[in-house]
Amino acid sequence: MKKILLAVDGSETSLKAAEQAKKLAQAFGSEIVILSVAHEPELHIFTEGAFLPDIKEEQAKILKARIIACEKLAKSIAEENVEKGIKVDYKVREGRPSDEIIKEADQEPYDLIILGSRGLTGVKRFVLGTVSGKVANNSICSVMIVK
Repeated sequence: MKKILLAVDGSETSLKAAEQAKKLAQAFGSEIVILSVAHEPELHIFTEGAFLPDIKEEQAKILKARIIACEKLAKSIAEENVEKGIKVDYKVREGRPSDEIIKEADQEPYDLIILGSRGLTGVKRFVLGTVSGKVANNSICSVMIVK
């Protein structure tokens, strides 16, 4: 196993996934590429008293803050791995997490994608699906989902 794609979002399960990636990279001498995706906030057109330009401006501010948070998270995890002697790189993307993870996996020769399960249940899981489920079902390489 030469190259691992680690998808992180800051959740408890994604941090557990980062630990698993570190263990596998140490055991196999693998490179880790960390991917953190800033998803665009939903546009709520029916917000009382708000104008569309105001909402779009607020949406841009939220996205910028999410990009900065993703950058900090990915950099922090990368630094922890570098300290352990693991070759690591990180990327930050904007978009739908499942789409961006699949796109990244299609563009590079990854042997494994590791990501956390977010634990959606009931109706939310049925309607929205899960990032991990979408990645597992649409990825061209193996996927490890960490709980």
